[in-house]
Amino acid sequence: MLAVSREYLPMKSASILLLLFLLTGCISAELRPLAYKTKIAVKSDISATVELAPDIFEGKDKVTLIENKEGVLVPISKGPYPDLHFNLNDQKTFISSLQSTLVASDMLKIDGNYKSPYMKIKIFFVSTRHIPEGHVYILDVVMKITFGSELVAYKYKIISSEGDTMWERLNTNVADGKEKAGEKLLSYVVKDIEKVVSNVIKKSI
Repeated sequence: MLAVSREYLPMKSASILLLLFLLTGCISAELRPLAYKTKIAVKSDISATVELAPDIFEGKDKVTLIENKEGVLVPISKGPYPDLHFNLNDQKTFISSLQSTLVASDMLKIDGNYKSPYMKIKIFFVSTRHIPEGHVYILDVVMKITFGSELVAYKYKIISSEGDTMWERLNTNVADGKEKAGEKLLSYVVKDIEKVVSNVIKKSI
């Protein structure tokens, strides 16, 4: 069921409602497994765990209209669980893709046989937003890495459409938008893990 901000109710027309339905309708797509496309040079025998932090969601399950700079009403969906959202299943797919990348590159060992000290990587999806116009995904994410007594944290703000042309944005569907957001986040996260692992190796020499 669609909920529209009350202040815009007098301004609605049948065409706006039709546009809102088309943009937010019944189409849904889960995030596909992601592939990391950059060569990883750092390799190690360090054991690690990669976890999704639970219950760090913000927002309400609804669609509202927001007025942009040009005075155009733009529908925005909010909430952790709508199908169009970067939801819990998508987040789990991201974690699985990250684990596969770290193992396939031989950067870390994730096999359940943890040698002490081992690296703990935890990903927090603090908030996620979906803009139906162009299916733009905005993710606020935190990564915490613990190794022994050391703790480092990284903050990311991912905008899936960043760098897209207007034509590319107009031709982006739900699956494409999620994939763009996931690939951008994966790129930042892997590069930062690579830095941490490299520093650990240097300190051990």
